[in-house]
Amino acid sequence: MGQRPGATRAITLAVLTSLGATAARASDDPETLDTVTVTAQRFSQNLQEVPIAVTAIGAEQLELLGVAELKDVTTRVPNLVLASSSSTPSSVRAFMRGGGNNDSITATTEQAVGFYVDDVYQARGAGLNLELGNIERIEVLRGPQGTLYGRNTMVGAIKVVTRRPRGDHRLEADATIGSYDYRRVRASGEMPLSDSWAVSTTALWSERDGRTYNLALGRDVNERRSTAARFTLANYDNSAYDLALRFGYLRDDGDGTTASALAPGSTPIAKYGDLLVASSAERAYNDYLEWNASVDWTLHRDGFDIQYIGSYIDLSNDFMTDLSGGENPAAGRVEDVLDNRQISHELKYLARGIADGRLDLIGGLYWFDEKTDAVMLSGTARARTVLRDVSTTSKAVFGQATWHITEALSAAVGARWSEDDKTLKVTLPNGSLVDVDKAFSSFTPRGELQYRFSKDVSAYLSVARGFKAGGFNGRAGTVASVSTPFDPEKVLTYELGLKSELLGERLRVNAAYYYNDFTDLQLTSFVGNTTATFIGNAGGAEVQGIEVEATAKLGYGFNAFATIATMSDRYTKLDPNSQPARLNSNDVPSTPSIAWTLGLDWIRSAGARGSFSAGADVSHRAGYQLGVSPVPRLRVPSVDLVNAYIGWDSEDGRWQVRLHGTNLGDERYHETGIQLGTVAAVVPAKPREWRLSARVTF
Repeated sequence: MGQRPGATRAITLAVLTSLGATAARASDDPETLDTVTVTAQRFSQNLQEVPIAVTAIGAEQLELLGVAELKDVTTRVPNLVLASSSSTPSSVRAFMRGGGNNDSITATTEQAVGFYVDDVYQARGAGLNLELGNIERIEVLRGPQGTLYGRNTMVGAIKVVTRRPRGDHRLEADATIGSYDYRRVRASGEMPLSDSWAVSTTALWSERDGRTYNLALGRDVNERRSTAARFTLANYDNSAYDLALRFGYLRDDGDGTTASALAPGSTPIAKYGDLLVASSAERAYNDYLEWNASVDWTLHRDGFDIQYIGSYIDLSNDFMTDLSGGENPAAGRVEDVLDNRQISHELKYLARGIADGRLDLIGGLYWFDEKTDAVMLSGTARARTVLRDVSTTSKAVFGQATWHITEALSAAVGARWSEDDKTLKVTLPNGSLVDVDKAFSSFTPRGELQYRFSKDVSAYLSVARGFKAGGFNGRAGTVASVSTPFDPEKVLTYELGLKSELLGERLRVNAAYYYNDFTDLQLTSFVGNTTATFIGNAGGAEVQGIEVEATAKLGYGFNAFATIATMSDRYTKLDPNSQPARLNSNDVPSTPSIAWTLGLDWIRSAGARGSFSAGADVSHRAGYQLGVSPVPRLRVPSVDLVNAYIGWDSEDGRWQVRLHGTNLGDERYHETGIQLGTVAAVVPAKPREWRLSARVTF
């Protein structure tokens, strides 16, 4: 699919109107941009010094944007598509620059986009789309990151960084009400325990009524409840070592997801007149529970650091939904009971400025083990598939060296070797037992050059390989399909980037051109008119485009921002037996040709009366194909969204009030969907909503 005409003019306009995203406040001058500090390369660095396409969104920006859950950041990150899965609202599907995975729950597959919470890899998409609390920032890295991160990340990584206690006395609480009887209470605090140790804790509870009216049950459905808590013990002001111990609890339950049926035809028209009206005789449910613990320990030595990150995650996810929207439950009903355990160990060597300040080194060892048991029931006949001791053991060695050739020119080389050993034991509905295992390994190098034209302008060129392990079809229905593994998916990425701060640090413009050459694409298709899925290697694809992020200080309290991204995609060397080839599909899944966001913020001090703020943004995203089948009525339509907020802060900063409105035009569109024979049903996106929040800080 070609790039939309006029995309180049739109990119130029975005730069000239000087509009992006900031993440941290470090500037004392209100008329210059704040410095953005990230840890994208595992060191604390100014965003403008990092030769990677990175978007960073700090806690303040998350509040101003009204971001409640992870998928809400989609409009602020170029070429990132986040959406809830078709089965549960707490899980998230992620696509970036043409790479992704439609099934983020089943443990027999891997993710193309890596998710990290405090540098701990999250193998399953289940539970990632929960309410956010005590977040310091979110970093989104685009492109392969295998030479820097323990778990392989083929097309990019999403990092959630929580606030670490630093010895302050702080207590913060907020309450929010909103549409669909939404209620949320959050509280967080920290305190020192001694001259070098501190503790922090945060807790969150939220609840809302259902957004969809179910005609068959005569009630609203898709209600949701969330509870979360996190405890952190950490040291500070210690030159010998850093240590952080974290413990977390997450619970998300409610009606789960009830799909809305579509009318026959080639366009996504709701069968019952509105996407928020459904008719399913069965009440869906979702119950997600997670306990997690991690340790992050860094030993400081003269000229280098040794860091160890260890984690344990135990989760269960029980859900039931009818993917047909009540039109064909005999085929569309899905019920899963899943128990998952993840353990990881990462040991890294980090050195900056050795060899007379000219060499930076990162080297690491990684070990990951995941085990899953699951019972999967399908259809009203409740055909039973049992997964036992499904396991993945991953081992990796990775590293990167950056040589500062001159003050202006630097070069980096890196490499990664990884091996994933997978075992699958499954009992199929007909009683057949399948016991298979296979190992997948890969060597993925990286090289880059960076040149600084001045202290404010730099450019970089990188070439990197990415790798996503192969696996098995745990949701397939036959012995042959389950027993046959699919091969790893690989990508070769070229990226040319520019980072700049102009007009006396009042304008920041970061841009990148990328080219992804995929081979052995892992594409998911449905088997016949059932919910059984089959992942196969379809062949190759090319995806390329341009990404621009810009931020500007306009004076008089005004700040402007913009992002724009394009994706031009085409299949290459398709296997003639693959579904895209058989169905004559031309679109790589989840590749909108263009997406952009424009926004404006304003803040004005009123002295003793405090300060007043307001902001608005408008975003556009072109339509795109959901899966490998070119079903016109399942195609996600182009959408234009408008969001706005107004706020007040007390003079001393202790009190804050915000009123947010999202999707003010009340656009009705869907995020995902499925077709079973002649029946098609979709999961609606959020309609127009408002939220009013008040926060107090002590």
